[in-house]
Amino acid sequence: MKVLILCLSVLLPALVLADNDCAKHRFARGECAVLFDDSKCGGWKYPVKTGYHELSFRRRNDVESLIVKEGCKFTGYDHDGTTAKERGDFVIVDARNSRRPEVRELKGDKMDERISSLQCFCEYQGRPSFVGK
Repeated sequence: MKVLILCLSVLLPALVLADNDCAKHRFARGECAVLFDDSKCGGWKYPVKTGYHELSFRRRNDVESLIVKEGCKFTGYDHDGTTAKERGDFVIVDARNSRRPEVRELKGDKMDERISSLQCFCEYQGRPSFVGK
């Protein structure tokens, strides 16, 4: 019985990661996050650099999953605008205190296929940075 539990504890996470393209992602220099139009980081991908961005008509309201680089914080908004209030509902994925990227599946979330604009920044050595590692 102990052998079975040990085998499952080793194999099950590997099987889950093997089916998930998020685990394979490597960030390019200056990337803060990456958006995808399908679950499990599938479909088109849109690399996000630091700062505020408004998504193009093609990508607007089509994000289903995303991955945020360790040390970074991503906020996706329902609308575009000059203030957070104008941007409406939002989702936050905070990987500032993480040693590995944070993955978020939006299926079932109020922001599933609703992100129109976003803001992303990274902190290195405890201070905000707008330059990738």
